[in-house]
Amino acid sequence: MSFHTSVSAAKGAVEGLTRSLAAEFAPAIRVNAIAPSLTDTRLSEKILNSEEKREAGNKRHPLGRFGEPEDIANMASFL
Repeated sequence: MSFHTSVSAAKGAVEGLTRSLAAEFAPAIRVNAIAPSLTDTRLSEKILNSEEKREAGNKRHPLGRFGEPEDIANMASFL
């Protein structure tokens, strides 16, 4: 998985920033972050370019499927 290290480092940084901001601004302001896994968008076309890859990937996800943009939008709306 190319670029996995950089993605992991970036997500770790966002999580750390979120926790720090949450601690700094609590209890007046609540801070949340959304950190989705692989999402079925144009950016993931190269990774999800065959049914075999999609099936294998779906089996690795707790929901049994990749995320959809609407899933992330719904979470943002909820928060």
